Amino acid sequence: MKTIIVEISQDDPIIRFELKKHKCLIAIGIPDDVQIINHSVVNTDTGFPPRKIIEQTIVKILLESKGSVKIRDADSGWNIYDEIAARLGVSVEARKRLTKAGAEPAWRPEVGYARKNLEQKHILLPTDISGRGTWALNSERL
Repeated sequence: MKTIIVEISQDDPIIRFELKKHKCLIAIGIPDDVQIINHSVVNTDTGFPPRKIIEQTIVKILLESKGSVKIRDADSGWNIYDEIAARLGVSVEARKRLTKAGAEPAWRPEVGYARKNLEQKHILLPTDISGRGTWALNSERL
């Protein structure tokens, strides 16, 4: 294993990694006042980020929303699926890719599986408690 320390300046603010044969995990610490303008975390097998990252993003959104969100806001057009995709850099093309059965865009069930995982870990409340169309954190687990 190698440890690499990279100092980034305003003159050269880009980091690129290229892996030939092996996978690796990279953690980058960024000060809160740094704005990330273009990023993506992509799993090359599916075109989507790893499910664990989707789960973390769901929890972050819920924490920012005082623990609960309606998955759609008809007035503003906001929905949690697009919010997660935007935060993780999932392209519109990837979001529109259909499931193997071709019934719906594959992004929605991918997020749904992440949501279900969080429910099974008792991090999110089940739908019968939070209500249909609402995702809520389990306050006992916070």
